[in-house]
Amino acid sequence: VLENDPSVDRYEYEPRFILPDGKWVLPDFKVFAADGSWKIIEVKAAWVFNLPPEHRKTIKINTYRRLAQCENVSIEFWTEKDVLHDHL
Repeated sequence: VLENDPSVDRYEYEPRFILPDGKWVLPDFKVFAADGSWKIIEVKAAWVFNLPPEHRKTIKINTYRRLAQCENVSIEFWTEKDVLHDHL
């Protein structure tokens, strides 16, 4: 999907980010646009977004949201529907 998007200049797969508390995370993609801006993309199964707040996957999603806020960039959460759409 990213390789077919003309607005994408390049991307990194699973870049490492150090959080303010010293822990680190590996979101799926760090995507750079031609204008120099960048965003984070995390791919999850659609059912993950229906899990309770205390579930470890929900906590991880919220960690990625905080990361994007700390980095002052946008974050997108893609599901299998987003990824498969271009391949059907």
